[in-house]
Amino acid sequence: MRFLEVNEVQALVKACNPELRLLVSAALFTGARYGELTKAMVKDFDPSNGSLRVDGKGKDSRIRHIFLSDEGLEFFKALVAGRGKGELLFTHHDIDRKAGAGAVAAIGESQIPLSSTEAAVLEVLLAKVGKRITYRLIEDMLWPGENVGKRTVNTLDQLRRKLQDEGVTLHRENESVCLVLQGEHTW
Repeated sequence: MRFLEVNEVQALVKACNPELRLLVSAALFTGARYGELTKAMVKDFDPSNGSLRVDGKGKDSRIRHIFLSDEGLEFFKALVAGRGKGELLFTHHDIDRKAGAGAVAAIGESQIPLSSTEAAVLEVLLAKVGKRITYRLIEDMLWPGENVGKRTVNTLDQLRRKLQDEGVTLHRENESVCLVLQGEHTW
């Protein structure tokens, strides 16, 4: 195992294009994984206690709070200045995205980015708000005849995490789910 020297860190950051430079700097300040940082939103940064909330993906990951050094705290304060709480911390503007590849759930001032799979599952749930829907029904509607494995469970977990701070609750129980909304939501 080898750690980068200060001059190596500076050379690495300097060699990055401006958008990647922000992400690399954040990784150096936090030790967070790429996926954790690219999913992090402005609301996940808490300047009052100097931490960044990140949510990993996979069976060994969980929500955690990373406490920042003074330099890291100043970096994130500058990064979020003037931005909405529902915005992603890091974006890559020069990527051509496929039309319809994803969607956005607009909840109050928040814009929650969704994958196309998350958007499709949410659409099924919105049609039956407050009613229990079996995983099997979701799978039959969205992926008829396909062996989906854990796709439904994983997608529901991702939706739950993305929407939990916005007054949207997913109650999962016995191979079924119920969507509960609080307040006004648009999709």
